[in-house]
Amino acid sequence: MTVETVQAASVGSLDEWTLVAGASKPVAVHAPDDSATTYIRCSTTSGLTQAFVGVPSLAAGSIITQVDINVRCRRGDAQDANYVVGYSFDIQGGGTQSGESGTLTALSGYGSVQTYTHSGLSVAYGGTLEFYIRNTQARRVECTLLEIVFTYTPGGGGSSAAPRLARVRIGSKVGGLLT
Repeated sequence: MTVETVQAASVGSLDEWTLVAGASKPVAVHAPDDSATTYIRCSTTSGLTQAFVGVPSLAAGSIITQVDINVRCRRGDAQDANYVVGYSFDIQGGGTQSGESGTLTALSGYGSVQTYTHSGLSVAYGGTLEFYIRNTQARRVECTLLEIVFTYTPGGGGSSAAPRLARVRIGSKVGGLLT
């Protein structure tokens, strides 16, 4: 098994959080999680999602067996705040693989990294990775780390069908007959 950690490369399909400190939203949630200088925050509207596009180096067709999302957050106001994290990617050959954590809670300080684990998978990676954080209460959440980790068996990519070879015998003409 091989493990690859994927950082946010760009903003994804839902872009509803604010960059508070840092060069950009993707950079703000990269490791190392330097909470004092880079983080994003949601407002007090419940259900706001910040998605990111990830670009893993694993080949299409690699068999994903586990997905982990590491996240480090704190509450943005006086009360603890709940949120979830999740992911989605295309499966080679069609379909989508996705998962979402149960409720996670942002406390007064950043504390330790929390990890959502989706294990027991056996799906061929096809591309188009997005992962996200969403607040689930009308409370502020601040996030300084959001990354996704794949455990997988490397694949060759492309089609699984082997090329077919044809054997042809080339003869010669002797006295007008093909031999």
